[in-house]
Amino acid sequence: MNTNRSLLIAAALGICLAESVLAQGARVRNNAPPPPPAGGSGMYFQLWADVMTTLHPERVVAVWMRSGSAEMFRPRSEFPQPQVPDGAYHVPTMGNPGAKEGGPYTGTLATFKQYRLKGAPVGFAPDPRTGHECGDSRYLAIPYLDACMAMRLPDKGSTDQTLKPVDMSHAWLAALVEKDPQNAAAVPAPEYQGNPLEAVWLPNEAVAKAWVEYVKTGAVSDPTPPPAPFDVKASQGETGVVITWNAAADFESGIRNFKVLRDGQELASVPEQPVGRFGRPLFQSMTYHDTPGQPLPAMRYVDPSAKPGETHTYAVVSVNSVGLKSAPSAEASQPKEPSPPTPPAAATSQVRDYRFDGSISRQVLENYLDRSISYTELLHDDLSQPLNRRGVDPRDNLRFIRNTGAKFVGRALMCWGRERELDTLLRNAKTFAAELHRADPDIVLQGAAFEIVTRGVESVAIPEYVFKEFGLPVVQRNFVFADIGYPTGTHRMGNGNIPDMNQLEARMWFFYLCSQYLDAGIEAIHFGQIGLMDQNDRQHVGWVDMLDRVRAYAHAHARRHFVICDAHTANGGFLKDGKLLFDVHAFPLRIAQDGEQPLKGKLQVGYTDALFLKSKGGITPSGWSCEHLPYLVEFDNFGGRNQGQSSAGTIFVWGYDEITWFSVLPEAARNQWLHYAWKWVQETDPNGHLEMPGSRVITPARNSGGPRWYWANTRSDACPNGSNTEQTIREIWAADSARK
Repeated sequence: MNTNRSLLIAAALGICLAESVLAQGARVRNNAPPPPPAGGSGMYFQLWADVMTTLHPERVVAVWMRSGSAEMFRPRSEFPQPQVPDGAYHVPTMGNPGAKEGGPYTGTLATFKQYRLKGAPVGFAPDPRTGHECGDSRYLAIPYLDACMAMRLPDKGSTDQTLKPVDMSHAWLAALVEKDPQNAAAVPAPEYQGNPLEAVWLPNEAVAKAWVEYVKTGAVSDPTPPPAPFDVKASQGETGVVITWNAAADFESGIRNFKVLRDGQELASVPEQPVGRFGRPLFQSMTYHDTPGQPLPAMRYVDPSAKPGETHTYAVVSVNSVGLKSAPSAEASQPKEPSPPTPPAAATSQVRDYRFDGSISRQVLENYLDRSISYTELLHDDLSQPLNRRGVDPRDNLRFIRNTGAKFVGRALMCWGRERELDTLLRNAKTFAAELHRADPDIVLQGAAFEIVTRGVESVAIPEYVFKEFGLPVVQRNFVFADIGYPTGTHRMGNGNIPDMNQLEARMWFFYLCSQYLDAGIEAIHFGQIGLMDQNDRQHVGWVDMLDRVRAYAHAHARRHFVICDAHTANGGFLKDGKLLFDVHAFPLRIAQDGEQPLKGKLQVGYTDALFLKSKGGITPSGWSCEHLPYLVEFDNFGGRNQGQSSAGTIFVWGYDEITWFSVLPEAARNQWLHYAWKWVQETDPNGHLEMPGSRVITPARNSGGPRWYWANTRSDACPNGSNTEQTIREIWAADSARK
């Protein structure tokens, strides 16, 4: 977004504006880049602002205190008691707690009263709609800080860079509206009838009028339409005409969405359903902390109905958060001549597009899903060793990935109850991932953060960045096992507990685990059975919070600034306010018993809880919308009952779990069934993608002494128990490339 005024507002969280930071010239709105620091609670920023004003009042232009103030901590003996210098009483300050808060509200109110008794230019603007979240406070914060900066900054080009004193000649005063905001009113200071040292101070008439509206409604209206978009371009893509544009920020209200016009008629809204979880719906949604939701949406739309060779003109209109529309942008024309046809895909699949950065298009995502394989614990192995703990040469696994042309490698790094080994797993994974990416930079490696945590988690120290991410004081401690699971302690999983995502410690653990995966080269994360972990969070608030943090970390640290998230979604998927929680859905195949012929199995729509034709649609984390989200179907592993016996109507296939059943088929039948499954999924539901079986734990018959691991590798000295499925996978993918 284009910014044209120099103003640093740290998401209205309470960072003071000091001379040392003004030169950054970053202006934060709902559609402009956020300044550092990000994450954490606004209250801690505000405490910093409050205390810094007592230390360097001569350098502070103004303070906006969202939520609490230092006053609420001063009674504590461990809190250093600052001496408030006279200069602090000359800094414009606005207290902005949520009316539904407790301590932060009373602390800010106490600060307001103390400072006003000294004649300080201090205001109090409680948000009637919110608690600790920021709501729509930015719509008052920006005009307030604009007014303070215009009043106090040195003249442009002046050699004297001393801040100007507050100009009281234009001030307005208002009675405190703590109890009855609907009667709020403000007047010029000379006309105020009450005690001015008990009144709310406001810098000028415009801010006073905005303040009156804000304390009544929690927002500020806007009579001015937004600027028109610019730099509109239209180009022919593979699936239609691609329209892109740029836009200036609407400083008063922010951009809600864009209207795409074709030949003067409205064609589409981007996004179709703007998100407003913590305030007005916006194009670039706000988090609880008033920082932009990640990944940032793209100003882009694909017109699939336009045919190559047709001539259309496109324009874009900005719509702000109060519904006012800009003038249409300048028009862009669709190319008159179609782009050269894309050459047929080669058998190696190398001509497919695997490019993404910051977000991922549906086409690129499905290109990856078409070359997906589950290869459990691939990255756990030490490449410097000749054999792994299962007697396989880890370099043969590396060779397998390269030879088949796999692009999306599922469950390559996972920590199922092995928290004590996490450092070793991560160290090996980083080396292995780097080796794979040197051979093929496009490969996406997936980590898994499952529905289990054991007492081994208490061996893991919580690093400083995790405390700061959640706005907590930094202390020296490890994760607490009991605080991650359900408070009842009754939700068990093997030798551990099921995490309760409603618990702060659980969100901290998942954020830490995922951030470590991303640092090791992971670009996709499977979150297991979300249904087991959100039984205290049916609105998915904890999940949204955790996923937002993981995605923001990926945006800053991942190889391509994005992470592809999925989970097992038996219900077809999870949505919050029309927005999909995950980039991809995933679920087991749910193979049905086929007649009474031993070991014969088939796929069937509606069998038990299979996902076929059930994947839900909505707005994806990358910003595009769909009726049905693409999904993966995999060979699951979960034990078995009465192996070799009929188990019709259950999730077992002849008494086996899916991958064990597949492994005990004769080699020819196994390869034939893989061809069948690939074709059946493609023909039955085009949103489905078969994840090939590469490496997975299996459950041998009791006391049989049979193998406990399935390998798709070609059998050799490097992989003695290989199932010889490697060539079949390669053939299926090669035929698919030739067909497409």
